[in-house]
Amino acid sequence: MHAAAITPGLRVYSIIDERSAGFFAIGQARVTGEPTLLIATSGSAAAHYLPAVMEAKHADLPLLILTADRPFELQNAGASQTTDQLHLYGRFVRRFFELGTPEEDEGALAGLAHLAARAVRVAMEERGPVHINARFRKPLEPSPPEHTTESAAVQPRAAAGRSLRVPSRGQVEALAERVLASERPLIVAGPASIQEAPEPAVVGALARRLGAPILAEATSQLRFADLGPGVIRADRFDLYLDLPGAFAAVAPDLVLELGRTPTSGSYARYLAGRSGLARVVVGPAPDADPMGHADFVFQTDLSPTLSMLVDAVGRGLGRSEWASRFSALEARAEGALQGFVAERSGLGELEVVRALFEVLPPDALLMLGNSLPLRHVDRWTTGAEARVSVLSQRGLSGIDGLISGAAGSAAASGRPLLLLVGDVSFLHDLGGLLAARLVNTPLVLLVIHNDGGRIFEELPIGRSPVAAPHLELWTTPHGVAFGGAAQSFGIPHIRACMVSELKAGLEQALVRSGPSIIEAVVPPGDAEATWRHVRERLEAGAVS
Repeated sequence: MHAAAITPGLRVYSIIDERSAGFFAIGQARVTGEPTLLIATSGSAAAHYLPAVMEAKHADLPLLILTADRPFELQNAGASQTTDQLHLYGRFVRRFFELGTPEEDEGALAGLAHLAARAVRVAMEERGPVHINARFRKPLEPSPPEHTTESAAVQPRAAAGRSLRVPSRGQVEALAERVLASERPLIVAGPASIQEAPEPAVVGALARRLGAPILAEATSQLRFADLGPGVIRADRFDLYLDLPGAFAAVAPDLVLELGRTPTSGSYARYLAGRSGLARVVVGPAPDADPMGHADFVFQTDLSPTLSMLVDAVGRGLGRSEWASRFSALEARAEGALQGFVAERSGLGELEVVRALFEVLPPDALLMLGNSLPLRHVDRWTTGAEARVSVLSQRGLSGIDGLISGAAGSAAASGRPLLLLVGDVSFLHDLGGLLAARLVNTPLVLLVIHNDGGRIFEELPIGRSPVAAPHLELWTTPHGVAFGGAAQSFGIPHIRACMVSELKAGLEQALVRSGPSIIEAVVPPGDAEATWRHVRERLEAGAVS
């Protein structure tokens, strides 16, 4: 830690809660694409990094974990704060390095520099966490060096940058032949980080040449991007894709799926009923086909692969009639939604999402919590509403460490950041409010307070007569207001119960330096009721 403190150009943050520190670190990696160094003392401290290490592994985020350890002679001897830290994170790290105890030897110092460069290279090229375990004997306090040798100034060689994965020309030509043979193709874009996402112009060019509509989730970096003219976007597909009759007359005959596994439940249900539908998956993840139905899976980087595919496709066929069907579906979904909104009053979850998009500045980052916040943005917004980069935690799709991760992303980017998060997720990472205080740019924590995990009311268990008497075990209502927590951490807080209060609070928070908490209080059950009523309107005649 002393070495980190005196290293020029290295930004050092001290975060009390190791679990929070871990997510702060991967929040930085999310926006920079570069590894953050996590340092922990020995004993149980390093174990608190495990949730973040797991997320980094599944999200392919570079991370370096440096754990202090006791010397070998104190292992299994009853020494204080000593446990077995060898391979502490198991298979969740790309590589484990054991340094042993320091040696006063020029070769050892040069080897240490070489190992450090290797660790960074592995984290970057293999996209994931790397664990380095370092043992120390007492005295543990830093002391001035007795002498300086030439090797003491050895610097690690520059680590290699992230290597690109690109398919062969033959593979791309085979893929082009396959998609050109389809008559009704779809392009579906699932989650992708800022670094993973393809160039929007390239995706737009591919869509135009294939005559394919684009179904882009909010976390794909394509929903709120400029795809160029002539592209038909089906942004609200989660509202209608699996409705009976939506594709009774004509159905897609091929899906080109980009990025990681899509979040949409409607899309998953649609695929589940059509195991014979041709499907090609292109993306960086090794496990991007959980159902095992894909005809082809290309584990590659999106931008270079799609650029090659655009060239291989050539001018294409431009089947606009097929794509225009989705324009009609989008218009009907918009009509059903507007009709529902006209009958509402007060603040609900739909209004929270619409309000934030009205005030979100174009240079801001939007981070979406898992469960309902992410799905709300998918359902209730279109690409015309913003030009914004979207951050998400889709490695394990958990609610752990969301505040800490948002704080890390804001600190690393220097841009205003708004985190849309549920109340249970907020409670789960209260310790992250301490990390949020490290941020100097606007960091808005917009909490949808619906008193519990209301996504379960939309799931089959919410309609199960057997489970209904015990549904609170899943929704976990808590009855907690957040003003006290905000006051304890010295963070400005607004409790909004009306749309006007929410908009005013958002406008103030987005220009205020540092963190703010806006607690948007909505009726419990509002999310499920809104989703059900809009779907009923569509099912009753809006989709045919």
